[in-house]
Amino acid sequence: MKIGRNDACPCGSGKKYKKCCLNKNNVIPAIDLAYKRISKAYKDLEPKLENYMLKHFNSEIIEDALYEFFCWPDEEDEYFTEDAMESLQDLYRPWILYNWDCKPDIDETWAKKEVEITIAEAYMKENIKKISEMEKKLIKGISHMPYCFWEVMGVKPGQSIDLKNIMTGKTVTVQEHMGSGSLNPKNIVFARAVVIDNIDLLVGMGRTIIPIGLKPTLIELRKEIKEGRLLITDEDLLEWDMELREAYLDIDHHLHTPPTMQNTDGDLLEFHKLIFEIKDPDVAFGKLASLCTVESPEALRKTAESDEKGRITKVNFSWTKKGNKKITYYENTILGEVSIDHKKLTVQVNSIKRANRIRKEIKTRMGSDAKFKLDAIEDMDSIMNHSDENSLKYKKFQEKHDAMMENPEIQQQLQKMLSKHWDDWVDIKLPALGNITPRKAVKTADGREAVEALLYDIETGKMPDPLLNELQRKEVQKVKKELGLD
Repeated sequence: MKIGRNDACPCGSGKKYKKCCLNKNNVIPAIDLAYKRISKAYKDLEPKLENYMLKHFNSEIIEDALYEFFCWPDEEDEYFTEDAMESLQDLYRPWILYNWDCKPDIDETWAKKEVEITIAEAYMKENIKKISEMEKKLIKGISHMPYCFWEVMGVKPGQSIDLKNIMTGKTVTVQEHMGSGSLNPKNIVFARAVVIDNIDLLVGMGRTIIPIGLKPTLIELRKEIKEGRLLITDEDLLEWDMELREAYLDIDHHLHTPPTMQNTDGDLLEFHKLIFEIKDPDVAFGKLASLCTVESPEALRKTAESDEKGRITKVNFSWTKKGNKKITYYENTILGEVSIDHKKLTVQVNSIKRANRIRKEIKTRMGSDAKFKLDAIEDMDSIMNHSDENSLKYKKFQEKHDAMMENPEIQQQLQKMLSKHWDDWVDIKLPALGNITPRKAVKTADGREAVEALLYDIETGKMPDPLLNELQRKEVQKVKKELGLD
């Protein structure tokens, strides 16, 4: 932040800046000095306020304040666990001291007015003659200031962060020496920005860094807050304090909850190995070969092992289907792997739904020629426990994958699939955009901002394969050009 010549000097001397540090230092060291001075005063004040709180409020009242911060969750709610309490203390501790209205719980004449009063303000009134001028500035500057979502616009590591309030549009350059090292442009943080002695700082910032891809959700909340208003003010943010906290708690919970592993049909991942006893492998192949929709029985037969009479004894092929409802650009979906080895038939699938389906299919096709023997089930946890075995499997898979990705035909097919996906994407109704299409969304300022955030998140995201990463980036560039977002 630029310091005016007639502003108080940030070094704390009490003189005007022009008569103190203007000719001694450049702006950055002066701001740095002020930041350190204010930060130390804030850290020294915190235990005084907490001691005051413990002296005047019993544990039940403090617990009520905690429940209010967490938006009155059920006791079994995952937001209110011990781990959540630890990870969110950088938010709720200053919120209770500087934002929570403690008036109903204190027995003081001056507290019976209509205005809300915080623990910090109550402490200041009771100790008005004892506390320092800087402590008064901190309490007045922080109390009742709202928490909100801020987008990182620029970073000077170890010095400052340029932030833009997603709700109000306000921009600030905060002095933040620790957080600036872990943030990058387009990150989103939940924090409270305050001004003390012309220095912008963050007092209370959530530890969770929010990806820009979740910005459309916050834009939807902004629309709710702004309804009927020309612009959103800090007073409006205070009125929506609970909804803003609730949005952050939901995002924090979402980002720290392991994803549910699903297959391409959206079924919960559960690995099944179904084993059947068969009478004749050649007969079994004849009845099951059409399970593969990507290769003909004649082509599969060429890959099989046969006896001296030319009858199949051993063969492997994929169980597939045309297209995919969930991933529209998939021309085919692999449902499982079929292995015939003499008188043993094995089918491996990755969901209970597919396991039940293939059992019925084999019974229908083969009848008494196939006798079901075993369904060996393995979930993700047990698979991950076989670390050595899986490392070897993964290495072999990666080698096979890398070799496949070097095939020009495979590359061409991948490009075709991705192009189809992104050609369709602009006209698909997306929940993140309020169930409207990107093409329609970009016609409004809010929608344009939301689509830009989604595309930036996808474009800068890392896919597991470098080729896919580059193909995806090029397709997103084409979409941006089509939507006028160059």
